[in-house]
Amino acid sequence: MSASPQRRIERPDGFGWLPRLLHWSLALVVLAAVATSFMAHLPAARRPIVVGWHNAIGMLAWALAVCLLLWRSCGDTPRPLAMQFAWQVAARRVVTAVTYLFLLSVPATGYLHASAQGPWVRFFDAVFVAGLPLSDGARAMLLRGQVHSGLALALLGVIGVHLGITLYHHFVMRDRTLTRMLP
Repeated sequence: MSASPQRRIERPDGFGWLPRLLHWSLALVVLAAVATSFMAHLPAARRPIVVGWHNAIGMLAWALAVCLLLWRSCGDTPRPLAMQFAWQVAARRVVTAVTYLFLLSVPATGYLHASAQGPWVRFFDAVFVAGLPLSDGARAMLLRGQVHSGLALALLGVIGVHLGITLYHHFVMRDRTLTRMLP
C-alpha cells in the first residue's frame, strides 16, 4: 500500500491583488489612526467627533489585520527570494508575527481604553457600541491610556523597521522585495 502523494500548493513569486489591497488599505488606515490621535487634542467641541473617528478607524485597522491573517493562514504567500539567507527568512517571520501582534492589540486596547471612559464606545460620532464592564483598577489603568499609547508607539517602531528593511532590500540589495507588494 503506497502513501498518497502530498499535494503541494505552488506559491507565486509575487503577491496577488487581494493581499496588496489589504496591505495598502491597512497602511492608509494606520496612517489615518495616527493622524486622528494627534487631532484628539483639538478644542473640546471637536474632540468627541475626532475620537469617534479614531475609534472607528482603529476597529477598521483591526478588521483589515484579521483579514490579512486569514489570507496568510491559507498558505498562499510567495516564496522567500532565492538570495535571502535562512536568518533573514527567520527574521522576516518574527517581524511579521510581532507586527500582527501589535496590529491586533493596539485596537483592542483602544477599545478597552474607550470602555473605561463610559458605558458606550463612540464610532464615527454616530454609532455607539456597549463598552466592556471593567473593574475599578482596570478602569483606572486604562483611563490613563498608557497601555494603548505604548503599544501604538511600539507598532510605529515595528512599522519603521518594516519600512527600513524594505527600502534596504530595494536600494541596497536591489531585489524584488518591494516590487512584489507594490500596487
